[in-house]
Amino acid sequence: MMHRALFKTLFAATSVALLALSPVLAQDNEREGGLTGTGVVGEITALGSIIVNAQRITFADDLAVTSALGPTHAANLVPGDTVAVAVDPSGSDWTATAITQTHALIGPVAQTGETSFTALGVPVTWPTPPAPGTWVAVSGFWTPKGVQATRVQAIDPRPTVSLQGSYRKDPKTPASVVGTVTLEVEPLQNAKEGDVIRVTGMLHGDTITVTEIDHGVFPHPVGVVLAEGYLTDVAPSGHYTVGGSGLSSYTDNLQSIMTQKRVTVCGTGGQLGDVTGVAPDVLARLGCDAGS
Repeated sequence: MMHRALFKTLFAATSVALLALSPVLAQDNEREGGLTGTGVVGEITALGSIIVNAQRITFADDLAVTSALGPTHAANLVPGDTVAVAVDPSGSDWTATAITQTHALIGPVAQTGETSFTALGVPVTWPTPPAPGTWVAVSGFWTPKGVQATRVQAIDPRPTVSLQGSYRKDPKTPASVVGTVTLEVEPLQNAKEGDVIRVTGMLHGDTITVTEIDHGVFPHPVGVVLAEGYLTDVAPSGHYTVGGSGLSSYTDNLQSIMTQKRVTVCGTGGQLGDVTGVAPDVLARLGCDAGS
């Protein structure tokens, strides 16, 4: 569930220095009756409804879509957009009950290379980099080195910039990390490693005054999640996650996780691979391995 906390912070490049007390993220409140529904997180690869992670999802054209760019409708989504969709079974397909369009980052391009650019201090891989100064909304997946973009949309300059990715604690300092960006603040209260956090703020030169934090990728808690993304590097604690998905796990073998290949995984309650209690027919529809 998305929750908001207002505070001020200042950062230069990709490092953030707190100017007030660390924000408290409100605790998730389950819907009456507990976790309900199924969640799908990934890239839209085809239309005709939308196809996400090989799942065909139907929707009403006027279904509202939540987005950091402002409210829109499902009919405006295109291949390359990344989304988090709450769905219910509908025949052999799924019907969307809520859609959130996700962006790894929104802000101006600072530097460009042949097949990459940098925005808000984050390296973004993209075959046709936009010119420096162009404002962009980047759909894609976090990797240990930055963002692998699936769509880069040029937008008009905005009052605020944003970053959305998996939260973790910096093992060497008291700081927090969202995606690959270090926030020099105390660990966020009520946020656990692997949770999805979106940081929004106003850009002033190389500094950002953060005004808002959103917690979670779905508008309400869901049961089993089918998610696409890249595995992060394993932390000294053994923790790793599928970046931006809200699913994470632990391993004793720090060298066992391959981070170069995009994966599709399932989980419940934020636990990667845990599908305990999920109906076998739902797992089969999603292509989840009940033994994972």
